[in-house]
Amino acid sequence: MAVKEIHAAVPDADTAWRVGDRLQGEFRTLIRAFPLDARTIGGMSRWLGVTKPICQRLLRAVRHRGNGVTALSFFPGERGLHQFLQAAQDQGCDAGLVAAASAAVDRYAALIDAHGGSQARLLAALESMGDETTQDAAAATDRMLEARMSAFEGLRQVTRREFDTQVAVFLYRPCADDPARVDCVTAMGMIGIRRSAGSLPICPVNRFSYGTREEIDEADIHIARLGDGPVATGAPVSVLAEFCSKPLPTVVAREEAGQVPVLIDPDSASRDPLDVVLGTRFPHMRHPALGEIKMQDCSLVSEGPARNLLMSIHLHRSLAKASIPSLGCFALGNRGPVAAPDTGEHGISPTNLASQRWFDRLPDRPQLEHLGLGLEQTGSKKYPRITALIEYLCASQGWDPGEFVGYRCQVEYPVWGVQYLVSFDFSDGEEG
Repeated sequence: MAVKEIHAAVPDADTAWRVGDRLQGEFRTLIRAFPLDARTIGGMSRWLGVTKPICQRLLRAVRHRGNGVTALSFFPGERGLHQFLQAAQDQGCDAGLVAAASAAVDRYAALIDAHGGSQARLLAALESMGDETTQDAAAATDRMLEARMSAFEGLRQVTRREFDTQVAVFLYRPCADDPARVDCVTAMGMIGIRRSAGSLPICPVNRFSYGTREEIDEADIHIARLGDGPVATGAPVSVLAEFCSKPLPTVVAREEAGQVPVLIDPDSASRDPLDVVLGTRFPHMRHPALGEIKMQDCSLVSEGPARNLLMSIHLHRSLAKASIPSLGCFALGNRGPVAAPDTGEHGISPTNLASQRWFDRLPDRPQLEHLGLGLEQTGSKKYPRITALIEYLCASQGWDPGEFVGYRCQVEYPVWGVQYLVSFDFSDGEEG
């Protein structure tokens, strides 16, 4: 009898990435619903009656800090995953969570079947892609940029406005008087605003989030003011006059459910292009490593349409050393932005995390740059004053910029209404 030779298809990296992302998200959500003492290898094995090797591999997979493709190498095989889910169902876990994870396993099984019929063959095929896909990836990136440029051209006609660059800066430093708390200072700018008659008003809603009242000392809210510029009417948001066009715009803001919608009214005498930069401070936030979900999110939603988006994030070296960064972009739709953890008090789900919004993550994946210590690498043609702005924010708090590690996301023609999210994972990665 002739032996049939199995030829595994060349994997589609984007499909594998999506499947891995989905597995991570659904199983992470399910495991988070387990009792606390069943979230370690030993505790999970005892509670479910599943072998420790399966629990160990699954915990490694959901805690993996790489991308969805690399996460696939940590997951158990299809049989082990179904055994795990059956045990979770027998223990009375939420049927919806089990069903969602089971559907993710089915997609994983289909991917395995399409690439040789075994997990080992799939992983070998993924590892072999390497440089063979580099040229295809570059071509796909070019096509994606062309699509974003086309969207920009259409939206500038629809909204009758455009920005050269939308910029955001975040700085985090442990409180000098309380290591369990973190101070944050941040700025948001719309650079090179151009408008025509009847243009869409400039209203960057929900850009300054105050989180829960447990995280912010209300007695310190007044010190959110930065510099000598005016404060927005209705909320502690400062107009950073040194970085704005003259005459200064009127800024009206109000707090709504822990967020601050901001309406910017340029002076009638203003002439395009306009620059508007706002800032605020969040004092005495809870240290992200001390929360149940040990994450710190930095978010910017593309408000333009804009030609460029620039996020510059700077963590004190002690925070940078204790965390792992990641970057994704998410379509918001009716579900709204991916929420920072522990904001459930204001109606935002405390489990509305990036890993659980895998279905909203766009395949267009920007890169996160590591800028190193200090400000030597922070300069950008997309906003030539970015280094000066960072220095200004540090000076406003008496901070030494040489103590901060920088990260940057730069996107040409960002997708309007998409959330660009940089998350810092402060979990210790222990598997117990």
